[in-house]
Amino acid sequence: MSLAAYNSDVMVAFVDPQSTIRYANPAWIGFFKSDFCVGAKILDLFKTGTIESEVNLALGGTALNFEYPVPDSAGNEKLLSVSFVPHQKEAGKAAGFYVVAKDISAQSKDSRRLRLTIGAVGVGTWEWDIRTGEVRWDDNQYKLYGIKRSDFKNDYQAWES
Repeated sequence: MSLAAYNSDVMVAFVDPQSTIRYANPAWIGFFKSDFCVGAKILDLFKTGTIESEVNLALGGTALNFEYPVPDSAGNEKLLSVSFVPHQKEAGKAAGFYVVAKDISAQSKDSRRLRLTIGAVGVGTWEWDIRTGEVRWDDNQYKLYGIKRSDFKNDYQAWES
């Protein structure tokens, strides 16, 4: 495992084809303590039966990204941003996969607070993809403009007019 993974604040583990954790960097060990470190089954980390299909996809060579709540070493539920990155041995077969995870609990709380504030104030939000010209509105934005979602073309020119 590289020095970058060892010294990172991002949690990194390697899982073999039998779903056993074979490597865990210090950030992983610090978050989970000894419960889910080298020798443990990755399926035991997540609620039973909930990620078996994701593990099988990763072992089949498919990279995945998802968010998942897990308890930390103190038993507090934390929201992790998780990536399964296959380690390819042969075409179509993975020799295992890397798990890269980051605690995003604080960002998730901030996002919830922002949504509550936006709803309370009655403002709308939008995103504009400058490359494609696509504009995406939230439900409040449609209410503010007094139009139906189906009547808006979702492009910059439609918004500008």
